[in-house]
Amino acid sequence: MKRNSILILAVITLSLFVACQPTTTENDSDSTDSQTLEATEIQEETTLTPTETVSENIEKNTETVFTVVEESAMFPGGQDELIKYLALNIQYPKQARVRGVEGLVYVSFVVEKDGSLTDIKLLRDIGSGCGQEALRVVKEMPKWKPAKLKGETVRMQFNLPVKFTLAY
Repeated sequence: MKRNSILILAVITLSLFVACQPTTTENDSDSTDSQTLEATEIQEETTLTPTETVSENIEKNTETVFTVVEESAMFPGGQDELIKYLALNIQYPKQARVRGVEGLVYVSFVVEKDGSLTDIKLLRDIGSGCGQEALRVVKEMPKWKPAKLKGETVRMQFNLPVKFTLAY
């Protein structure tokens, strides 16, 4: 397959679909000590009471997957390295080239406490093999730097858009 006949552009926009609502304890002071963060979870529904802190919730349930954290999970070397990795490893599917298929594919995964990726799934596909190619490349990624919340390493959901563009 000649790579010089087609320019593969992998434009990555890192995005996290997050929701964060600060709540206050019974003492309604402006101090940050009186606030707790209500962390949005995707697999299990757990509601924090106003007096329960996020750290206490982490200790109770080590399987929680967070979408809101203080330090997001990161590809080794950061966003620029992620873009390079995708550009070097994604091979535009032949069927997509022939049909002129372009667009965004969304891949979701969980970055585990050890940096490994699990629960890798396709959220949105444009067809013609693009979604399968994005899944293949994500499954082969090296371990990420895990997310942190209140100084503790936690599991985090990550949604990665991958743009497939043909250059003529």
